[in-house]
Amino acid sequence: MVAVDRFSYDSNVMWACLAALAIAAGELTTAEMAYAAIDAVDKLQFVLHLKQLQRAGPGDVVVAAELAVYRRQVHDAEAMLLQVGTWFARGTNTAVLAGSTYRVFVH
Repeated sequence: MVAVDRFSYDSNVMWACLAALAIAAGELTTAEMAYAAIDAVDKLQFVLHLKQLQRAGPGDVVVAAELAVYRRQVHDAEAMLLQVGTWFARGTNTAVLAGSTYRVFVH
């Protein structure tokens, strides 16, 4: 665990770096705390959405794909989803994976 002084001079920079590293590592709880510390509400909502997908069931592939899209690796995300038989309804934000429907965060 990384300890960051919330009130240090460049704390926003440190929290932003921690958030970026946490997202890259798929550490959603750490990313949630870091985005909350710098009041990055839009990114915090995205992380909370991903955590909700993880709890919903077989959403790990969808979470990984959404993180790939977030990192602008669209082809990787598409390959992940196609490999497990996921498809998206065109013009919507809904994914179907193994018979379950998931709402996909559009940012």
